[in-house]
Amino acid sequence: MKLLEKYFINLSKSFLQTKGVSFNNFDDAFFVPDSIPQARKKFQNYSSWTGDCADIWGKWFTKAVFRLYEKGDDEEIESHPIISMLNRPNSFQTRWEVLFRIAHHIIYYGNCYLHLQRDKLKVPREFIQLNPLAVTPMSGQGKYLSHYKFFNGKGYEQIPKEDIIHFKNPDADNLLIGKPVLAKVFNQAEVDFLQTMYQKSFYEKGGFMGLTFSTDQNMSENAFTRAWNMIRGRFSGAGQSYNVGLVDSGLKPINATHTIKDMDISQQRILTRDEITAAFEVQKLLLGIGEATNRATAEVAIYLFVSGVVDPYMDYVDQVLTTQLCYQFDESYYIKHDTLANKDVLTDLQYYENGIQNGWLTQNEVRELENYEELPIESMNVPLVKNPVNVTVN
Repeated sequence: MKLLEKYFINLSKSFLQTKGVSFNNFDDAFFVPDSIPQARKKFQNYSSWTGDCADIWGKWFTKAVFRLYEKGDDEEIESHPIISMLNRPNSFQTRWEVLFRIAHHIIYYGNCYLHLQRDKLKVPREFIQLNPLAVTPMSGQGKYLSHYKFFNGKGYEQIPKEDIIHFKNPDADNLLIGKPVLAKVFNQAEVDFLQTMYQKSFYEKGGFMGLTFSTDQNMSENAFTRAWNMIRGRFSGAGQSYNVGLVDSGLKPINATHTIKDMDISQQRILTRDEITAAFEVQKLLLGIGEATNRATAEVAIYLFVSGVVDPYMDYVDQVLTTQLCYQFDESYYIKHDTLANKDVLTDLQYYENGIQNGWLTQNEVRELENYEELPIESMNVPLVKNPVNVTVN
């Protein structure tokens, strides 16, 4: 390679390097100081059914494939800085991780913020996910959104609104910030957590009393200690079961009022699970729950979840990326993801066949519905009519 070519390549690389990163290291982007209140205890959000549902959301979000198009001819653009960012967000996060965390941020915080990093020509080249708890959208100066305020671990800094891509779960009471999906089942999530802790405590501490004695006599401290040591020594543990015992001081064994059956909260756990999974719109089969599962029921469960939850959210991500990222390059660009929900091919075929045979769909209209180019054949633009009748009008 000639020296002149090397010079221009190195020069171009220097312009493509991002600058203006306001973090000493990337961990600062997710710094949470003690002054910022935590809504719940660490890891509580990720336990049990809420954590399972959140992981299912995240894993399905990672399946999304985003494509860049240009309006007019709707031709796909395969090489562009936008595509590079979507495929390689930054030097330490993968595309899979970013999409997974978008789902979790929407679920637990209601907001997800991507901080754009620009090169020396002010062109966006990377983005970094910020901690939603450390970001505050600000309005002012007669603007709906003027800028974002970010706590970087040492103090607050102002980020221009053009440098933030903001995804949010819409809140009926607030236009600037979103509402966590988890808010729909906050009480149920708390109950789920407490039920789990109650079971854990039972298995750690035993939960209920075992052998119990009572007496009507006043026992001295020495008599009580002697009886206690004798009972514990002769009857505690599986190896001491069914021993013959003689006790003094009028001690009489009584039946315990609680048994292991009192720990059976399975029905309440099922109700809690059903409320949480319903709020997340996650089908039970996706959680590995269900009897008499077959391929048909599994496909229906996946279709309902993906078509009713994942694709609508991905449509929203398309719109945000289009308005907040693509427009910074060219207003004719737009983002569209590949639909994740598998089509019901058999139903579609029956629909098309009925339409063509009964004359309310043409063959080219069917091709258009299936995103195929129309064929320049005149008969394919004319509805098919069964047993046409020639009518002569005088």
